Parts: sequence; structure tokens; C-alpha cells
Amino acid sequence: APGQDVYGSGAYFPLMIGNDKDYLATRVSYRLNLTGPSVTIQTACSTSLVAVHMACQSLLAGECDLALAGGVAIGVPQRIGYRHEEGGYFSPDGHCRAFDADARGTIFGNGAGVVALKRLQEAIADGDRIEAVIKGSAINNDGAAKVGFTAPSARGQAEVIAQALAVSGVDPASIAYVEAHGTGTPLGDPIEVAALSRVFASHTDRRQFCALGSVKTNVGHLDSAAGVAGLIKTVLCLRHRRLVPSLHFRQPNPAIDFATTPFYVNTQLRDWNTEPGLKRRAGVSSFGIGGTNAHVVLEEAPTPETLPPPLPQPHLLLLSARSGEALDAMRRQWQQHLRLTDDPPADIAWTAALRRSHHPHRLAVVGESADQWRQQLEHARGRAAQSAPRLCWVFAGQGPQSAAMGCELWRHHKVFRHAAEQALAALAQAGWQHRGLFEQPLRPAEQEETTLIQPALFALQWALAALWQSWGMEPEAVVGHSLGEVAAACAAGILRLEQGARVVVQRSLLLATRSGLGAMAAVEWSSQELLRSLDRWRHEPGGESLDIAACNSPREFVVSGERAMVEAWRQQTAAAGVRCRLLRTSAVAGHSGLVAGLDDELEKRLAGLTPAPAQKRFLSAVEGHELPGEELGPRYWARNLRQTVCFAGAVEAGLAAGLNAWLEISPHPVLTPALSECAGERSILTAGSLQREMSEQLSLLRTVARFWEAGAEPHWNALFPQRRPLVPLPHYPWQRQRFWIDKPRSARTRGLQRLSCSADPSIEFFEAHLSLRALPAIGNHRIDGMCVVPGALYLSLGI
Repeated sequence: APGQDVYGSGAYFPLMIGNDKDYLATRVSYRLNLTGPSVTIQTACSTSLVAVHMACQSLLAGECDLALAGGVAIGVPQRIGYRHEEGGYFSPDGHCRAFDADARGTIFGNGAGVVALKRLQEAIADGDRIEAVIKGSAINNDGAAKVGFTAPSARGQAEVIAQALAVSGVDPASIAYVEAHGTGTPLGDPIEVAALSRVFASHTDRRQFCALGSVKTNVGHLDSAAGVAGLIKTVLCLRHRRLVPSLHFRQPNPAIDFATTPFYVNTQLRDWNTEPGLKRRAGVSSFGIGGTNAHVVLEEAPTPETLPPPLPQPHLLLLSARSGEALDAMRRQWQQHLRLTDDPPADIAWTAALRRSHHPHRLAVVGESADQWRQQLEHARGRAAQSAPRLCWVFAGQGPQSAAMGCELWRHHKVFRHAAEQALAALAQAGWQHRGLFEQPLRPAEQEETTLIQPALFALQWALAALWQSWGMEPEAVVGHSLGEVAAACAAGILRLEQGARVVVQRSLLLATRSGLGAMAAVEWSSQELLRSLDRWRHEPGGESLDIAACNSPREFVVSGERAMVEAWRQQTAAAGVRCRLLRTSAVAGHSGLVAGLDDELEKRLAGLTPAPAQKRFLSAVEGHELPGEELGPRYWARNLRQTVCFAGAVEAGLAAGLNAWLEISPHPVLTPALSECAGERSILTAGSLQREMSEQLSLLRTVARFWEAGAEPHWNALFPQRRPLVPLPHYPWQRQRFWIDKPRSARTRGLQRLSCSADPSIEFFEAHLSLRALPAIGNHRIDGMCVVPGALYLSLGI
């Protein structure tokens, strides 16, 4: 409460650590989880530049790898005037006129500034955006050899500048700009120029080649933040290669003879030109009351490495924040940024993915240009990521193939190409070869040839799984559908790649002997209705060939049998309003009586096949539940060829185990609708790897985006294998909260009605609603009105 003495009370300690300057640095380290040296430095006006020097020393000593250094100055109360006294620190007219004849003092302001520092070679190696290089720095103290404690010392300032130059190994003649302490006082400015001149003149006879400036002429004296403000200003000058003017300078202080010094006050915006091959260099000074001096020597950033332009392709842009409100604000910021930026999308995507923290509220878009990103952000909305998804890979069987499947991935992804080459070599060892697979599209006839398309799908799935694995999308479990169980078994470590290739080649050779005899159709129906329908058809001539080949979900089945019979049954079923369609299965009636006998032959051909224990959970679509792995011998693959695929049972086993993310490994998502149907009311994430209607890279990145939004953390270095230049991105949209404690209403204004003052908003008028008893000292005087201004109470009294 106002006026309450909290010292010694329970409220004192939290108030102290929340407000005392000693806890500023450590509180930042606590909030940001910083573990290096965390030190609050107090040297008055030179505080923040001293902090920069100390941070440099910590980096050089190996105490940290990245340092944040700076300062903050906040005056309380924030609205307060000052009294000018001749010879004092305060300017008579509200302007800081550094080095000017009319300089009579400075003005103070509020501000904060922080710079991030890193060892140069590491910054270059990491591809950081380097704004400037600190060549050297030094600090010292005037000691007692000066007029008084608050007086500056030309000797102390000269020594610290000389030390910084010596440490940096820089010739003063190569420095074209000095950001001076420049407080605009009649005594301080001449001493500062004298100190600078003493150091520079000892190395060169040149006159007026080095510009002087002071950021205090722009923003006032920021006290503890003054040094870092000058440093940031100078870094910006180096970055933009332009010198900005020092304001309010008309004629030099008569105590400074600039014509005989290496310096001049820069009063206009000008290009910062230099001789070819020479680096732009500058110095920054900051001197504190009490004599602690700091000087830093800067050099322009090294020319960044020129990287080859990226190929036109889709790029993934990641946005994340700590709250939904912040994410929506970020989305709007990015829309504006993407409208104005000229940076390549590849550079933007790389910076956002690898150089920004990933927070729980996420939004990702995929596009080839900034305009495509911006258009998607117009309507996109993010989501709150949960814990990392528990992932299951889903390997589809025959049917989703396409002409150019894998061709784009073969060209652009080394991991995919290497894994595909491994699979092709294993298939060749098993007796299958196809020249140019993934190097050129398949012809239409090839897409329907069982002995070609089944090994091709197996090779694609093996390579696609390897690519997902390299991106960090490691599954907890795998499940396969018919042919897809072979790749699933390889992914689970049950079969070696060579063993899987052997199963696929022999399986396809046997199925090809029955090619052209049958067909398969997918139907969306309940199991009871389907069984009744098939029972009726089995009384028809040839109807006994109809079998349920697969149970994909509670309402999605596959019927297999003789081609003419399947087509007749499909037409009648569709006429009854039931969704039913033929599948692309190379005219093979898999998992039906038409392949009877092939299962026994396959078991013979796979003699000697020895499976290993599963390294990942294997959800069997033959048994309808999880298997340890050793059961997947020759007999298992014979049953896989002949009996009904119990995909729904395998998925239910995975759902019961808590798997909540299902990624289909196939050329086109054909099982994702069945997965959603199996899940029912349970919330799961389903996605396909590739889609026929879009490029393979676009499809993959969109899937990555969905999983990342859900909480997955892919390996971004693998997703972005080529380092790109670091580019500036929109700042984090902090959701600002006001914690300032306003001054409580004075007892003198209670019962008063606030009135507006159009002439001067700083003046508050109150209309009195008080009885004479409330102001007994006034006696019988009549109160005409009351006016309250900061610091005073005026009464207009009538007698």
C-alpha cells in the first residue's frame, strides 16, 4: 500500500530482486537459459561499452561462445523536467550540441541497447549475418590525476584509445570515423578532441581526414546505455557505408582548433568511400563519471561467401510463437515482410528453420516464391503443437503407382538415390532388373506389369523410407498392406534388404502367371451388408470366385475374383448407391481363390528365409495384431499372398498402443481414408508422402509442415543440406504487458471530478465537490475552482 514500509516484511525480498539493478543480468540469464558469465556492470555513462569490452574478453578466454552485451537506462519518474545551471551538465535549450560553440550541456533520455557478440571465425563458419567486427577494445580509469572526481582526463582518455588501437593492430590513419562520447559540454568536448588528437597525431600528420559524431545529438545522453547506442549507430554506418550527420553543429567550440587536428565534425549524410582494398574502420568512445573509460575499434564485416543461386523449387517456411495471439501477429508481420523483401526464398526458409527457435504454436506454408507464401498466410491459421507424435509408417500395396514416381526425388535427393540404388542392386541379385528405373517415367503398359511394378514399388518404398529417416521422421512402428508388408518388414529390421527383394521378386513372378484373369474392387460398405451381397452372388455361375481380399476399415473392403464377375458385381452394387471402384492391380485377383496354389509354391521358393526379431513394432496385416518378427518366415509370406488382408485389425492394434500419427509410404495416399475410418472419434494425424497431382518435393514438404505443426522435430540440417546466407527476418511479436505501477491518486484529489484541458494535456483540472468542512483551514472562503498540475495544487478562492 502507498506509504507502507515494506523493509523487513515478506514483500521486501521479491520487490528487491524484481527491481534492483544487481539482478538484471542474472534474471535475463534465468529467463533465456544462458549459462555463461552473467554480470551486471555499473560504471555510470560508460557502463554498456565496458560491458561490450568485458564480453569480448569472456569470448576470447573461452568462457562463452555467444555473448549479449549492452545497457539500459530508465529515468523515474518518466515525465520530469530539469533546471539548467550555467556550467552544469544540462542543456539550456533541450539540445545536445556536441563540439559546437553554443554547447552548454546535454540532455538525458531513456533507452536500451544490446549487441550479440561471437568469435569471428566461428560466426563465419556458422554462416551468421555479421554486421561488423570488433578489432580490439580497452578500458581504464583516470585515477586521481584530474581536477575532480567528475572531471574528464585527457591523459586517461588518450591512454585507453591507444591501448585499444594497440590491441587491434590498427593504424589510426586507417580510421575514418570516431563515434565520440560527445556530451556537448564546454569542458568535456575540448578534452575529448585533445585526447584523440594526441593518439592519432603520433601516427600520422594528416589533417581533418576523420569524421567525428555523437549519437547524443539525436537521442540525448542515455546514461548507462550511451556507449552501446553509439556502438550500434557506428555499426549501422559501417553496414550501410554511409556517414550520418551529427546534429545541431554550426560552428566549432573556440577551444577546439579542428584545422590542426585529424578530425572534423560531420554535418551531412555522405557516402563512406575508401580506397580499393582497404577496410572501413571506426572507433567508439564512452567515458563515465568517475573516470572509467572505454574505447572500441570497429571494422566493416567481411564480404560474405558467394553461394550459387538456389534452384527454383518449393521451400518450407516455418513460423512459431509462444501463444496463439503472438503467432497471429507474426503471421501478419510476415505478410508485410514478404511483400517488401528481395531475399531469395531459399535464404528466408533456411534462416527461419535453422536460426529461429521453434515454439509450441506453429504455422508452416510451402511455396516457390514470397508471393506464394504470402497468399497462403492470408488464410492459414496455426495450431498448438502437442508432444512429439508417435509415428507409424504405413506401406501401401500395389495400386498407387504412377509413371514418374520417384524421378524427381532421384534427381534432387542424394539419400533417396543412394537407397534406391541399394534396393535395385538387391533386386538384381534376386533376379530382377529394369534399366533406368527412377531415371525416366514408366510407360503406361509398364505400370500394369506385375513383374515390373511390384519390385519398382518395393524399391521406391525402401528409398522413400530412407529419406524420411534421414529427415528425423523415425517411426515407432510399421504396418504394411499386402505387398507393402515386405517393405515394412525390411524397415522394421525383420528382413534384410536382400531378403525382402527376394520375397518381392518371387511373389511377382508367381502372380504374373495368373495375370489377366481377375480384378479387384474397393467398396465402402458395412461388413454385414458385404457378406450378404457376396452370399447372394455365390449362387450365380462363377460367383464362387468372389472373395473379400482386404478389410481396410470397418466400412472399406476390397473384393477380388474373376474379372467379369467382379465387374458385374461392382456395377450392380454401384447401381444400389454404394461407392465401388476398380483397383489398379495388373488384372490379378490377389488374396482370392484365383491364386490358390501360388502360396504353397512361394513358400517353397523362399525356403531358408530366416527373419530376425523386429527392431520396431511390426503390426501384422496377416494376423491383425503386433508380431515380434521371428514368425515372418516362408509360411508367413505364403499367407500374405493368399489370405484376406486384415489391415483394419493391424491399425486397431496400433491405435490401442497409442500411435497417433500415420505416414503413408507410397507414390500416392490410398490408405489414409481407411486410417481415419479406423480411428473413428480418436484424434490422429494421417498424411501421405507423395501425391500424383503435385511435384514430389512439394508433397514431401507439405507433409513435413503438417507433422512439424503437430509437434514433430525433423532434422532441419538434413532437410536444408545446403547452407544459405543468413537474412533478416521479422522480429518476434512480443505480447507486451504493462507492469508499471502508477502513482496512486492523491488524497487531495479524492471527491474531485476530472475535467479535460484542451490547451495543455499535461494539466489536469478537477471540479471540487467538497463541503467547507472538508477544508476547515479555508474558513468561510468560497471555493470557485481547483486546478492540479504536476507537483502543485492551486485553488481559486473567492471572498
